Amino acid sequence: MPHIEIDGPADPPARVFADYPLPFRELERAWEGFTPRREFHRLSLGEWLERHPLHADLPALQVALTRGPGIPDPDLLQRHFYWSSTCFVRSFHLFLSYLVLEAQGLYSWGVVTGYYSRFYFAKALANLWLGAWVRAPIPTKGPKLRPVLLYTGPNGVRLQHGKAVEALRPGESHGSWWELFAQLQHVPDFPEEDLVHVLGDDTFTHARREQVNYSDRWMEGFPELEWFDHTEDQMLAHAQAFRPRADRDFTDLDRYFDGLDPEEAEVSDFYTEEVQILWNSALCYLRVLGRLPVRQEFITRAKLIALSERALGELLPVGLGGIRRSLTELDLR
Repeated sequence: MPHIEIDGPADPPARVFADYPLPFRELERAWEGFTPRREFHRLSLGEWLERHPLHADLPALQVALTRGPGIPDPDLLQRHFYWSSTCFVRSFHLFLSYLVLEAQGLYSWGVVTGYYSRFYFAKALANLWLGAWVRAPIPTKGPKLRPVLLYTGPNGVRLQHGKAVEALRPGESHGSWWELFAQLQHVPDFPEEDLVHVLGDDTFTHARREQVNYSDRWMEGFPELEWFDHTEDQMLAHAQAFRPRADRDFTDLDRYFDGLDPEEAEVSDFYTEEVQILWNSALCYLRVLGRLPVRQEFITRAKLIALSERALGELLPVGLGGIRRSLTELDLR
């Protein structure tokens, strides 16, 4: 089973905007009293902005989207929450899919799926922190839609574009979201200190996904399929190095080693298993959501347990039991 090296947390990236991200205490105030509503034909945040009567006048739009210092318009909160919750449910489902692929010994697709689980988590948490990338026309550049960073700061909603956001827009297609997500490392009072490492992990990276999914170099792309040009025995013998996941409770250190000889139990095996970053990412989002003053019935433990049971069933009953137990103990409003 793949493991990761623990080198300690990397230094956070440079802070790009002095007013983003909000401290958690101010984020709580921004969400105070919000109750998301169900929508049968919901618009994305970008589509909603495009239909706003002031969409072509960004300074005026900033004012219209602000209800007070650090308080966005309730309709903007609705869009952020829907995007955030949608991305989280996708992230959680991809996490379960990762476990299924690992249980089948499908290493490369597990890496790709783990990456997308992390990517959707990054978008989910960024939106929960009232930050998102959208596309909007820039008045001085014509009607073409261009990337714009929308966020809520202490003084209200901001729409940043052009040179102001260049530091957050590297070349790769997902890079702008990863850079925005990395800015959350500057939250001074991040409420889950034991999970802060999920804000700066380098396990399921864009570069690793690209390498595993696309490279045709030896032992880079789909490494479990190397030796296909030799005999089937050699091919399958090599594939054994990517053995299927053992069914353990990765949610708890003590239960992880149940049934093993204590002399064979290495604590590092628990902490360095790659599944930890995916599971801890899910926990981080759920704990932060549970702390916010939002009355919602979109993300519930019952729904997440049902998804887990459907995906894992009899395939990983021990792991499923750990997920069920941990979700039951969570404080979700």
